[in-house]
Amino acid sequence: MKKVNRLVYGTTFEIPADRLPEENLRSITSIPPYLIKRYEERLISKDCYVSLYGNRYSVPWQYARKNAGVEVIDHRVLIAVDGTVICEHPLLEGRHETSRKKEHFEGLLKAIRDETHGKMPPVMTRITTVSKNSVEKRSLSEYDQLCGGEMDVHTST
Repeated sequence: MKKVNRLVYGTTFEIPADRLPEENLRSITSIPPYLIKRYEERLISKDCYVSLYGNRYSVPWQYARKNAGVEVIDHRVLIAVDGTVICEHPLLEGRHETSRKKEHFEGLLKAIRDETHGKMPPVMTRITTVSKNSVEKRSLSEYDQLCGGEMDVHTST
């Protein structure tokens, strides 16, 4: 290269080694590294995870079944709902791995209990004692009441 760079170049009619200082080039080490950003849209699953590149990342349970924007910046995964970042995880290498944060699931069990409390079927309060060899006798109207209405039962002999 030293020999070739000391010869007159055919297009510019100048010697490249003499022209190089005039180019005012910056050293490549002075340029900041190129920041790679990737953006994906995902649906948060009902079990509070976002799937990205074969891995799963937890999100706070309040955001289950919502649309999320997932941004990968450097080696971080940022998850946002409605433009607000709700959590951050380190980018997982490989596949079939899960990044789970315990705080994302705090309060979930209580919320489930509170939500389903009013929807639980009523508990029968009538307690009867039945001896080992006896059968309790009930009228058919009790069975109709349990089924929620009258049943039309045809019996054939």
